[in-house]
Amino acid sequence: MRLNHICVQQAGLKLLGRDNIRQKIMEKILLDRNGGSNCTVICINGGSGHGKTSLLHVLYDDQQLMDAFDQRISIQMSDKLDILMLFRKIVEFAMSDHCSITNLTCLQEMVKEDIADKKFLLFLDDADMEDQQFWNSVLEVLNAGAKGSAVVMATRSVTVTALRGLDLKAIGGLLCQTETIFLEKDMFEGSVMLLQLFYDVLPIHLKKCLAFCSLFPEGYIFDKIHMVLLWISHGCVRPVEGCELEGVGVAYFNELLRRSFFQYSSFQNDKDDKFVMHELIYNVVEPVSRNRYFKSEDLLSSVPENILHLSIVSSQFQAVQLMSRTEKLKDLQTFLVVQPEWQPYNICFPTLNLVGLDNVLLNFTTLETLDLRYTDIEELPISIVGLRNLQYLSLNYTSVRALPSELCCLSNLQTLKANDCRFLTKLPGDAKKLLKLRHLDVTKELGYVHLPHGVGQLTELRTLPVFHASGDSLHCSISELGSLHNMRGCLRLSGLESVKTGSKAQESNLKDKQHLQDLTLQWHNGSIDIDVDDEEADSVAEKVLESHQPHVNLQDLAIRGYQGSAFPAWMQDSSSLPSLVSLTLDSCCNCTQFPALALLPSLKFLNIRKRCMTRNG
Repeated sequence: MRLNHICVQQAGLKLLGRDNIRQKIMEKILLDRNGGSNCTVICINGGSGHGKTSLLHVLYDDQQLMDAFDQRISIQMSDKLDILMLFRKIVEFAMSDHCSITNLTCLQEMVKEDIADKKFLLFLDDADMEDQQFWNSVLEVLNAGAKGSAVVMATRSVTVTALRGLDLKAIGGLLCQTETIFLEKDMFEGSVMLLQLFYDVLPIHLKKCLAFCSLFPEGYIFDKIHMVLLWISHGCVRPVEGCELEGVGVAYFNELLRRSFFQYSSFQNDKDDKFVMHELIYNVVEPVSRNRYFKSEDLLSSVPENILHLSIVSSQFQAVQLMSRTEKLKDLQTFLVVQPEWQPYNICFPTLNLVGLDNVLLNFTTLETLDLRYTDIEELPISIVGLRNLQYLSLNYTSVRALPSELCCLSNLQTLKANDCRFLTKLPGDAKKLLKLRHLDVTKELGYVHLPHGVGQLTELRTLPVFHASGDSLHCSISELGSLHNMRGCLRLSGLESVKTGSKAQESNLKDKQHLQDLTLQWHNGSIDIDVDDEEADSVAEKVLESHQPHVNLQDLAIRGYQGSAFPAWMQDSSSLPSLVSLTLDSCCNCTQFPALALLPSLKFLNIRKRCMTRNG
């Protein structure tokens, strides 16, 4: 007996009172998503008689959707439909013929084969099946389709709505991004109640991570690594033997992502992991966190006296009287200034004048996390010396001109960030005393921040995105990089024109830094405006580059402002750079020989700028 499928031709149908919902669903179906999985699930929730089936018919026959997808499938489900019957229906629809196969694995493989590399649109009507494992299995197969594929489900079940509204990942499933359209208000409220149950069964360390996220406004774009470092300072991340603390934190984030407490942001790209938190999650997390965590978006109201973790959220410049707002607090552990990130790029100018910051630092010596980004401070109060428990300090996008030497007494400090502080030119001379420092970031768009002698003693450093090799006796030389064996991520090594011998360059020990993934070697600020007739400088540059051979694990390499006439042998040796994926050669204007890059087995991206090369090697 042939199974029936709904495929009603109603192209001219108008839905009374539902055109706005149809348009909203259309937008979500057609939305390009860069991150996450291949398949998006859109759940339409409403009771009997609310027009769900008619809505699916209109969407199925919409010409714009016909043009946008390689394949459209419409399936009528029922309470008696098991997973074998569903996959058989999909196969039958695709073949336009009866299918008598009863082997589930065979049917799953047939569906995968049919949708592989195809952008498909699947409509499931009466999708009221409340079995978690059922949907896990279905969506694992459907994720074989091409990116941009979508499943539109119509259901009466609040449970299915919750499973799909935040996606099966919310209770241990996997794979799909989801959106939910509610046709009834009480369905929304019921889903929040069910999500509360999902939150309740989370392990305590993940609950603590989510509670910290309540300090950020709804719609905030979260950066994974930024949040992990904050969680570490907050004590959320528990040490695991044999694992880096940051790696454990990333695993926490990924687990919350898997459970759909985070979702990929539309601003996700290849270089940055950007995420948002679903509005339903905010409705669950905020109420259970507000007794210790407080997000101040109204800068005139007082802060409850039991608060331990405080954030001030502001997108326009204004003054905040800190003492009058925090006078009732006792043991403040976290103080954050948060700029609402509605867009993919941060606003890089101050938005807050913190009046009374010095007194706050004097009063709250219990602070562990202090983020003053976007404030107009020009100097950090010397009362910072009293924050003996401080583990995280951010001064990003401030007007700070110098850091006090008292900062170097903070023996527990693990993260120090001073990104794009345009007036900051150097760190205190005693920075070498910050022996627990794991992350030091003083990146500037223009210029650089001098590092003092002794940076090589900070052997706990994991990230140091910018290191400027100084040629004078007042600041650190390139040899101080040699002892920083734990460095990972990216490194921009600038000022290489000040390194005068290959043996000196070799002291940086780049070849031993196995965790570095992205390396930039830069002469003369990467400029093309150099003396092309200085043969001695050319020869030195060649020796310096030869001595800066990286570890075989390196994936991205950029060479800027190099004035040698030839590239070293390790740049064209498959055994030296077996993992290199991307290579940039910028302003290498004296080079007369191009390296034999065809020998690099993993190379996919080659970027050449301002070149003056004349022949190939």
